[in-house]
Amino acid sequence: MKKIIFYIAVIILVTASCTEDKGTYDYVELNNVLINGVEEQYVALREAPFSITPTVEQEKVPNESVLEYLWYSYAGSQLDSADTLAITKNLDLESLMLDPKVYKLVFRVTDTSTGIYYDTRSDLIVKGFPDGLQVLSNNASKAQVSILRGVEEGMSDYEAYKLKNNNEPAGTNPVCIIGINEYMRGGKPYRIAIYCNDENLGVYTVGSTLEKTINVFDAFQRVPAPNMGGNYLGHNGTTATGLFGDNMLYTTFQPGGPFGDECAFNYSFSDVSPNFNSLVPYGGFVLFNPVTTGFAEIDSWGSRVTAYPPIDDEEAPFDRTNTGLNVIYGKRVGDYAMGVFEDEATNQRYILALLNKEAAFKKEIVGDNIQNATVFEFLNGKQVLLYAYGNKIYTYDVVANKVLYTYEGPAGLSVDCMEIANDDKKLFVGFGDGTNATNSGSVHILNIDLDGEILGVHEAYDNKFGKVVDFFENY
Repeated sequence: MKKIIFYIAVIILVTASCTEDKGTYDYVELNNVLINGVEEQYVALREAPFSITPTVEQEKVPNESVLEYLWYSYAGSQLDSADTLAITKNLDLESLMLDPKVYKLVFRVTDTSTGIYYDTRSDLIVKGFPDGLQVLSNNASKAQVSILRGVEEGMSDYEAYKLKNNNEPAGTNPVCIIGINEYMRGGKPYRIAIYCNDENLGVYTVGSTLEKTINVFDAFQRVPAPNMGGNYLGHNGTTATGLFGDNMLYTTFQPGGPFGDECAFNYSFSDVSPNFNSLVPYGGFVLFNPVTTGFAEIDSWGSRVTAYPPIDDEEAPFDRTNTGLNVIYGKRVGDYAMGVFEDEATNQRYILALLNKEAAFKKEIVGDNIQNATVFEFLNGKQVLLYAYGNKIYTYDVVANKVLYTYEGPAGLSVDCMEIANDDKKLFVGFGDGTNATNSGSVHILNIDLDGEILGVHEAYDNKFGKVVDFFENY
């Protein structure tokens, strides 16, 4: 209960003799207002309904006719720019039109008979519609885009794209979902791309609303569009975004730059594996050629792919121009370009790493079910591999060359997708029953320690998706 009591000292001056000052001090208790039902914090969604129903009581004599109500909000200490939300006791908004940020929400009740007011203050966190963990799943072959905003907040939207686009899906056979920052700027994504393996290749959407702008196919302006969608390469703050199709890599200028509001695809390259790409510190990406089984690099403008030349070093852990292995998965891990590779003849799997273009190390992976694993992920800042088989996730320490921990997910399900959070503190996992049926997929957000130990479930969204294929953090 929030109880606010005010006392006014009423000083009555009484005429007295010049030699004696006599006074009477009476304290009168006001008809104080008691406010209940207002929480200390609220999380709301921009353009969504928002309501609070408080209870207001007067401590002495009920007389609601003398009370006036005001709801207002302000960001930071900007009291001079406060927004009035309502002048009624109940706050009942059909659409909350505040920009996404943190506000102070004030409910003020004024007793007009005395001029005394009573306040409650709450933290109001307003989120944009696309804010949260975005989940792309294959729901009966159609792209299902969901936004998870926290179980306790209760504002998750499991058909987010369809809600903003006339109940139409983004496409069929979804591949991945990514955010594209505005040219040379950070912050929230200017565009969100939903890539699909269909005739339209998916869609580009407005980053702040998730509303469709154009089909990916229609964004091709300089080269013919591929016949099918594929993986996403990434971007380095300049231009090099990429899309895989027809066993080729297509690079593009990012939208919002000097080359037009939408993408202008400008280069295409053959013989590039979609399973391995690693952003390097000095710009560009390390790629893998599945034909030569060697490494190459694409420059930061996405205009040229250069194969690494041979080096005369008998002590090198592997030949970076011809590893003799197939690539399964790879990404940047700290300063390394690191990946999981397989010897097709022996079915043995290895971890190979490059450092500053040079072969750094090659290690045979020795762990339970590693030959059967199909889902892999590295921590971003430490040499720790996570791999999954069935419902189990194994934490493999690359330096120690052994499995340190095993985590078991829900019985009867298997891991379809796994991605580490940008800060390495959460692991996003999609579990499924082996189909892409509606409500067959679940997402668990797991807490993870610095050494890769999974500490338990942070949030669980069960039976809400099709087969989970990708995640995108948009916090």
